[in-house]
Amino acid sequence: MLGFNKPDVHSVLLIDIASTSVGIGLSGIRDKSLPELIFTARIPFAHNADFDTKHIEGAMLLALRDVLGTAFREGVPLLKRSNFPGNINHCIISFSSPWFTSQLGGSTSRFVSSLLERYDEPMEIFESEKGLH
Repeated sequence: MLGFNKPDVHSVLLIDIASTSVGIGLSGIRDKSLPELIFTARIPFAHNADFDTKHIEGAMLLALRDVLGTAFREGVPLLKRSNFPGNINHCIISFSSPWFTSQLGGSTSRFVSSLLERYDEPMEIFESEKGLH
């Protein structure tokens, strides 16, 4: 019997949360190859001059929800056309550390923990869309 080794292929979701925007990327990785960046998008969010953690956290989550929706509608079809799976195998999240340090001082870990606790909600939108898997 002939055996064919199916190449190891993965799709990766990249999220960058910066001081005034949320960016996203969809990347494909094939066995023994460099990653291919297939799709990117960035959505700005506004926050008031008087730094309010709850306000900026809410604005970031709305931007995250919007950019995840854009990734599903526009990015996942590009992944599939590039012969990568439409489901996400890995997720990498980047926070703009210098911004967190300067704006939040000692409360950085509390803020990030709070954001990650609420993070499941927008990710569920991305995972539950029809045709993603």
